[in-house]
Amino acid sequence: AERDSAVAERDSAVAERDSAVAERDSAVAERDSAVAERDSAVAERDSAVAERDSAVAERDSAVAERDSAVAERDLIINSSIWRFFSPYRRVKNLLLRN
Repeated sequence: AERDSAVAERDSAVAERDSAVAERDSAVAERDSAVAERDSAVAERDSAVAERDSAVAERDSAVAERDSAVAERDLIINSSIWRFFSPYRRVKNLLLRN
């Protein structure tokens, strides 16, 4: 009878331990699911940041190209030869209008 009581007690302890292990496994599975969701959200954010950085780089390149063209135009407009031929351009433009 004493042995049966010890076996029952041991079986009860094993059942409690198995229950605790199942609870822990369930908590770990929930945590793993939350981590997977977080990783997915981080990947989406990183992708959006990469797209934004690409767009910013493209814009910066276009701005640099425009600035270069403006500087080149300003060099031409401020040159003495441009100013020298200004009256001729005005006459040409008047003739082309008519």
